[in-house]
Amino acid sequence: MSIKVDRVDEGLPISVIVPLSKNRRSFFENFVLPLIEANNPVEIIVNDDEGRAPKKRNDGFKKSTQPFLFFCDDDILLPANYLQSLYNALIKNPDIGFAYTGYHGIVMYPHTHPMHGNFQIPAVQFSSEALRRGNYISTMSLVRRELFPMFDENLKRLQDWSLWLTI
Repeated sequence: MSIKVDRVDEGLPISVIVPLSKNRRSFFENFVLPLIEANNPVEIIVNDDEGRAPKKRNDGFKKSTQPFLFFCDDDILLPANYLQSLYNALIKNPDIGFAYTGYHGIVMYPHTHPMHGNFQIPAVQFSSEALRRGNYISTMSLVRRELFPMFDENLKRLQDWSLWLTI
């Protein structure tokens, strides 16, 4: 168990931080990691220590060095140029703290997932009022490092929603 940090000399100034689950290691290494690498971040941090995802993400953040953060689940399949698109949005809009998109969730274990099956969260324009009513922003969004307040490790669920409300 450890936190593994891989850095390259050139790429997008992004730290991708992954809280790895033990039962997903093979899927992550064979499918997810190659797609992260293809998105060309400077830094990939994989935390397979014991504990829940919010702690693993926070511990990964403490090892990170880049000005932009992307917290990536270990079962997500990133489209080509996904990080580049989010990065471009933040570079073009320096007054914006994070960039997000809609997404599709494909649930492997519906009996344990809060959505109880596959789902789609459409991309919507940011609204603080709408965000207070419900979360529509994925954890897998690009955040400016200086705005990251840490995940609340005491929450059992909805840590991503708490994060966006705090920011």
